[in-house]
Amino acid sequence: MKVKKGSEYLPKYRMVDLEQMRNKLPRGKPRLRVHAAMLRKAGKSCKDIGATLGEKTKTIYDWLRRLTEGGLCRIYDAPSMGRPCKLSDDEKCRLELAICNGPQAAGYSRDTWTSHTLAKHVEKETGQTYSKSGMLALASRMGYSWRGPRPVPYNSATPEEQARFKRDAKREMDRYREAGYKICCFDACAKKDSPTAQRGIRTRGGTETVRTNYSKKSIQILGVLGENTLDIIFSRTYKSEDTMCMLDHVHKKYGKVYCLMDNAGANNSAKVKDHVRDMGGDVVLKYTLPHTPQLNPIEMQWLVIKGAVGGTYFGDFESMQKAIKQALERGEMPVVRLQKYMLGPTSPKDLPSVEIICVD
Repeated sequence: MKVKKGSEYLPKYRMVDLEQMRNKLPRGKPRLRVHAAMLRKAGKSCKDIGATLGEKTKTIYDWLRRLTEGGLCRIYDAPSMGRPCKLSDDEKCRLELAICNGPQAAGYSRDTWTSHTLAKHVEKETGQTYSKSGMLALASRMGYSWRGPRPVPYNSATPEEQARFKRDAKREMDRYREAGYKICCFDACAKKDSPTAQRGIRTRGGTETVRTNYSKKSIQILGVLGENTLDIIFSRTYKSEDTMCMLDHVHKKYGKVYCLMDNAGANNSAKVKDHVRDMGGDVVLKYTLPHTPQLNPIEMQWLVIKGAVGGTYFGDFESMQKAIKQALERGEMPVVRLQKYMLGPTSPKDLPSVEIICVD
């Protein structure tokens, strides 16, 4: 097949369109193929294009021919099918049944499958050998993962109770919002000033060391997440007095406040309840169900903050506080939208810009 050149090559696309597409693509073969199409449209030969891009002439010709036949969607390679599975569909069904029944039902003394035990079972039943990593990869493709047990507290709320709580809390939030209350979520998290373990890409066989701090000391970050605001306070402790201090701050700043929080002792103490009662109804506290931190949207904000500074050595709490403040104020850390989790969908254009206020 003869590949045309100049304006006759890919006549449906302009040079400007190809250039914009190339600039949006990351480094890799798709970007090189678009670049090759641009050079061909400029009248270059396959030999000249290959010299420019550092590819063989035949490779350039194959790229250009693919784009001629299938359009620009052919800049991407078709997904590789990979090596076929050693087990047949019937053998995989029997393996899945064995995994569900547990190793003791198959005659093993363990009560939990491991990659070694499962590989031994597969070899015994089918004659096919798997390494430990290969067994884990097969189990992953079948929908299983390598993880430990997660104990559930005896008094944890059921999924039905959690769904009912979210439904009732949303109705209550809507009612208080119409009455002029600011809807927010309060919580605290502990953060060490440096990691105890730091993973990353390093030179194989290298002997470089990583600074770390094995101290058990940590600082408390108290936060109030609003519909479009995030207020945080750094504190050495997390007691009833710290909770009351944060409530006083948001009350003074926003006026009437409806606050969702968990049942921690610092939040559910008699001191806090008496303090809120003295505010004359301007502050309303809503407690989540027992052992259900996932019902508080600010937990997602802690994941963002910890993920952003989790692998950094600070050495002191002041440096860590400064780094978190700067990252929040510069917009380097996204602020969780309360509408996404509790208040229902809202048009982004109706939301004002996020305001970050950090209080020492």
